[in-house]
Amino acid sequence: MIPAIVGVSHGALQFMAYEEMKKLAAKRSSHGKMDKLSTWEYISMAASSKIFATICCYPYQVVKSRLQV
Repeated sequence: MIPAIVGVSHGALQFMAYEEMKKLAAKRSSHGKMDKLSTWEYISMAASSKIFATICCYPYQVVKSRLQV
């Protein structure tokens, strides 16, 4: 059960990375508002945060699946 609970960190890391990228994008914009971002900026932030979370959690997921076998 403990490995499954630790596995929740993937979603937490992804959400944290996405929110930090949105904050940086808001600071970069002239008014600090999020409504000025394009669709492609949102897509790239979502993809980047998913890649970040996967890279961080993949080694753990391999260990967890081997423990389950």
